[in-house]
Amino acid sequence: MISAPAERKIYFRRLLKENMYGHDVRELQELLREFGFLTDPVDGYYGPITVESVMEFQRTYALPVDGIAGPLTLKTIRKKELPTLQRIHVVKEGEDIFRLAEREDITAEGLMRENGIKRPRRLYSGEELVIKEREVYLHLPEVNRREKEKIPSGAGLILPKVKLSPDGYIDNEFESKEDFSKMYLRIDIEGEELYSQISKTKWRKDTAVKLSKAYRRFAGLDLHLGELSTKSILDLVRFIQVLSVAMKEKREELIVSLPPLDKDSLCVRKGSHLQNGLYSIGRYAHKVMLPIYKKVLVDSPGPIAPYNHARFVMKRMSTLIPPWKIIIVMPPLAYNWVKKKGELYLKPLTFKETFNLIYESGCRVLLDSSNRSPYIKYRSQRVYNEIWFENTWSIGHKLDLVGKYNLRGVALEEFGTESFEFWDAIKDRFKCK
Repeated sequence: MISAPAERKIYFRRLLKENMYGHDVRELQELLREFGFLTDPVDGYYGPITVESVMEFQRTYALPVDGIAGPLTLKTIRKKELPTLQRIHVVKEGEDIFRLAEREDITAEGLMRENGIKRPRRLYSGEELVIKEREVYLHLPEVNRREKEKIPSGAGLILPKVKLSPDGYIDNEFESKEDFSKMYLRIDIEGEELYSQISKTKWRKDTAVKLSKAYRRFAGLDLHLGELSTKSILDLVRFIQVLSVAMKEKREELIVSLPPLDKDSLCVRKGSHLQNGLYSIGRYAHKVMLPIYKKVLVDSPGPIAPYNHARFVMKRMSTLIPPWKIIIVMPPLAYNWVKKKGELYLKPLTFKETFNLIYESGCRVLLDSSNRSPYIKYRSQRVYNEIWFENTWSIGHKLDLVGKYNLRGVALEEFGTESFEFWDAIKDRFKCK
């Protein structure tokens, strides 16, 4: 994570607002470009576009939104812990759009779209191109742990889940980070007995010490929360705070993975225990993984990750947690609702199995335009099947939320079950860093 290059000292000696000129305005514009809030050229003029960029920055980091770069806004933008969300590439002699896209592992179409290039053309030496960068995380199942050649370079790996016992010990052995620098250990927090222990101050401190010995060989921890309730969330926040302090001293990262949230849990009154708890989690955690899919129910066939639901979750959560800490979690599987002899069953499918069923059944893929999700319906030997899944079209709409809300990145719940279209959709929007 970087902000401005270390060798460049930045001084802001005045308040900056619309219609002002100067080298300090240029410095502000360069920082806004580095953080992904400004795509227009740097010209040293504080015009309407710069005002909009500053307002977007202020909204993202929960600052007063007035479009004026005052002391608080300038102090925030200079913090070194803010991540860069894009990079400026200066074209060299002889480079073309297709070779550059191949080297950066992104699509030429996506690179052209981000830079307003309508059709392939010659790139000029010294020309500046914006390359979007986001973090990508993969939850690694046991079966795929050694399939190293399939793992994209730059991706963060979440090792298979282990449980934290009520006595504060972990029931698994860990691998060291030999091949990948960004390896995290997932620890599940679930069970009534464990939640009863979290309320004890001594248990929280002792457990943090025990975990410090476990995660020292990793880039950090992924604390996976099984549930959020008004009864347990304040104790969870205290535990996360203790862990965060311990890990910050060792320069390790604490990721907190939230469970799928519904509209009822997000539409709570302002100042409630749940809302304050979510705000505190965003304050103490280095990164927060937020699922954009719904809880799958056997008796209600339908889209796994409706676009309207994903957008609502992001709109609400971005007001509680800094967007630059949020990593959206994509749906892990497809689901087949099978109706046989009046009984309804739910069967999870990998995307490979889904596409095989589509090919074998020969049925047409239907599109739910309101939820932006594809599905198929067919009968086979008096058995009714309704399969909801994700494809490039639906995944693309969810990935667009990453750019719309200036999010940190994206995570895949179960690496190896996704379709090739998932990676095509990512490469069409940003580079994995």
